[in-house]
Amino acid sequence: MTNTLNRKSKLNKRLFWFVFPVTIILYEFILKISIFGFVFDDSILFTVLFSVAAGMLLTAIVTLFKPKIGNIITIVALLALLLLFGSQFVYFQIFRKFYIVSSIQGAGEAINKFTTSTIKGIVVSIPFILLFLLPLVIYKKKA
Repeated sequence: MTNTLNRKSKLNKRLFWFVFPVTIILYEFILKISIFGFVFDDSILFTVLFSVAAGMLLTAIVTLFKPKIGNIITIVALLALLLLFGSQFVYFQIFRKFYIVSSIQGAGEAINKFTTSTIKGIVVSIPFILLFLLPLVIYKKKA
């Protein structure tokens, strides 16, 4: 019994290293495919490589903490990624461009001016936002 739990614990630790890289790759592909369609070119390789690098960096940072705190940080980081990619998607649906830091400052005012477009952008984005929730739901279920 203890041996089985020990193997399961080692497997969970190994699988944890894939949480952030897979999440970022998934978010990137959801964003790119939903906006630009599927294009098979060099950008796929760069997307995967940068996503894996960013994901491994996040994972390495989380593993510096005790498991209980690391679990909380993981959930917060997954929520932050969800917010970043989800807001990027909704913003693109409304304004047909990606936001940068300087465009966030005027976004509140612009959204108030374009209430109908904002609501339409959010409604159109709901299926994709549900896809963005998938890694968080899976992680919470496994944790």
